[in-house]
Formats: sequence, structure tokens, C-alpha cells
Amino acid sequence: MIKKSKIGILMPGDMGHGIAKVLIESGFEVFTFLKGRSERTKLLAKEAKIKNIENFTSFLKEVEIILSIIPPEKAYEQAEIVANYNSDLCKKITYVDCNAISPSTEDTSLPISQGVLSSKEYERF
Repeated sequence: MIKKSKIGILMPGDMGHGIAKVLIESGFEVFTFLKGRSERTKLLAKEAKIKNIENFTSFLKEVEIILSIIPPEKAYEQAEIVANYNSDLCKKITYVDCNAISPSTEDTSLPISQGVLSSKEYERF
């Protein structure tokens, strides 16, 4: 049996909870970090059966892949937060920005991910 990666969703709003539902139906474990999120997002996550982890460092320790599904204007900030927390853990996490962003925006996030997040690597789930 092939081991399935543990997937983190940041953030499980309109799009994120739908993606999580499909992943869960396909046998993946899906986690999120809901601190500071709206009641609506918390409800969507609960309905999708996403496992909430109360501490961000614990969230990063649990997952192997992060799908960042947030408004594009917050994508760089989110990647930076994950990189800063993960630099202390020294853990390989594949970070996938699921937004439609321009190539120049993607290039600005590359220094954040090099050596900390393996955003340029593709792993088999």
C-alpha cells in the first residue's frame, strides 16, 4: 500500500474546503489551522471534516504538503509566515501556492522557499 501524504490546507474557505472534501474522500488526511478565521470558515472546515490543529507549529509538524488557497494579495505574506515558522523546524514541506499569480510574483516568493520549503519539487501523493 502506498503511503498517502498528510495535507494541510491554508485556508479552508470557499475553495479550500471543497478541495479538502475531495482529498478526504480520496483517503488523505487533511489538516488546517483555524485560529483567527471567521465562523463561516470554521463551519466550512467542520462540514468538510478537516482536522483543525490549534497550534501553528504543531500544524507544520503534522503535514507534509501545504496547499495555500487564499486571496492572491495575501499569498506572499502567507508563504513568508510558513517559511519563518518552518525554518525553526528544519522540516521538508512541499508548499503549493494554489493562486493564479503572475510569473514575476512567483519569482519574488522563491527566496522564501529556497532551503526551507520545497515548493519547486513535485512529490507523488
